[in-house]
Amino acid sequence: MRGKRWVAPAVAVVVLVIAITLAAALRPKETIRPPAVAGTFYPASREELTQAVETYLEAAKPEKLEHIRGLVAPHAGYVYSGPTAAYGYKAVTGRRYKTVIIMGPSHQYPLRGASIPNVVGYETPLGVVRVSPLAATLQKNKTFTDVPAAHKKEHSIEVQLPFLQTALGEFELVPILIGDADSEKIAEALLEHLDDETLLVASSDLSHYLPYETAKTIDGFTVRTITEGDADLIELCQACGKTPIAVLLRIAREKGWHPHELDSRNSGDTAGPKSEVVGYCSVAFTEETEPFVPPQRSHEPLDEAAQQKLLELARASLAAAVKGKAAPEPDVEALPEAVRQYGGAFVTLTKNRQLRGCIGHILPYAPLYETVIECAGSAALHDHRFLPVKARELEAIHIEVSVLTVPERVEASSPEALLEKLVPGKDGVYLVVGPYASTYLPQVWEQLPEKEAFMSELSRKAGLGGDAWQRPAARVYVYHAQVFEEARDEPTE
Repeated sequence: MRGKRWVAPAVAVVVLVIAITLAAALRPKETIRPPAVAGTFYPASREELTQAVETYLEAAKPEKLEHIRGLVAPHAGYVYSGPTAAYGYKAVTGRRYKTVIIMGPSHQYPLRGASIPNVVGYETPLGVVRVSPLAATLQKNKTFTDVPAAHKKEHSIEVQLPFLQTALGEFELVPILIGDADSEKIAEALLEHLDDETLLVASSDLSHYLPYETAKTIDGFTVRTITEGDADLIELCQACGKTPIAVLLRIAREKGWHPHELDSRNSGDTAGPKSEVVGYCSVAFTEETEPFVPPQRSHEPLDEAAQQKLLELARASLAAAVKGKAAPEPDVEALPEAVRQYGGAFVTLTKNRQLRGCIGHILPYAPLYETVIECAGSAALHDHRFLPVKARELEAIHIEVSVLTVPERVEASSPEALLEKLVPGKDGVYLVVGPYASTYLPQVWEQLPEKEAFMSELSRKAGLGGDAWQRPAARVYVYHAQVFEEARDEPTE
């Protein structure tokens, strides 16, 4: 009988052991995301990586700031973007952050939405950064998904980590890859989880593979847009991580954070040639006593003197371009103040009242006088719809200049609601659908007075179907134009 007493307990122990074994076998294995670009974007050796990061940080001399809540940081190879990235990370060196949320664009995978990977850590040669429990909390929000393939080879989050490991020491990570996604929804999902011990990082390079001077102009506009806190306009800029930046800007606007440009340059300034460069910037966002108030843009029309000066510059640029001479270089100090302001503009050339060329910039990349000088020459020589203007045509060419206001996003609940908001004859329209974009100046309403036909033709101009403007992913912006032209007393032949 004594032996039988032990049968039941022994069986129970065996069952328990089996249950534990099965539970262990069925439990999801802890996954650590290994480095994907060690040895290419940054050194694979712990010693070399430590020395590289410390060298970049030592060289950086950022503005001294308190209560930094957010950063924009580049993510290229360290020899190219490391000096700029170091400015942001030097500014937070030694600060205590329990959680760092890094938002990066998806370069390798056509991601829709935003993805948080189901991993417990990210590994670099400097060690493993543990993923915060906040990641699992956010995964319960339908705004986020888990697309493992998107994270496998992606560098935009990974390259930030060695800088953070060196600058902060211990912290927990929330890695978010963002593809074609709604920045407003992501910002809304993150807002309630931010506190004084959280750092929000938007990983982004700026323009890609443009000539050095062109990149400086375009990237300068992007940096100004960031420091002015314009989340809608940033989505029109040339930055691979513009959606992560837009999320940061929307949160910054809600929180009243102040932007501070710490550094901006491009690969032509660091380790690359100047023929094709990639741009970088480092911007910090601080929480201060008074909330940040974005600057107000002026929409004051140009007076007669300013209009006349722009027409004169356009005529001089046109003549120089067709004769193969250098563009005019006016005495900037002598120009009216209004034409020295940054602004978008189009220059339209006609001959016998027929279009002969039209080139412009919707966005305010440069001062108005520079924009008009550039666009007049380009309209004469580089409008692919026409043969270049010849010197013998100069007297027959008529010049019209359209000075544009900064585009503003049109929010509409449906295609019908969008059409309702458009104002024919007044609104210039800029349509963006993913990588495709096109615009019609307000003058085009004269040829296409019906709203739906106007938008359908605008969609086709972008290389898409006529209904592209109705897609959920379509973004529509409107702007206004002050249009003025030369007197029509010159010969027409």
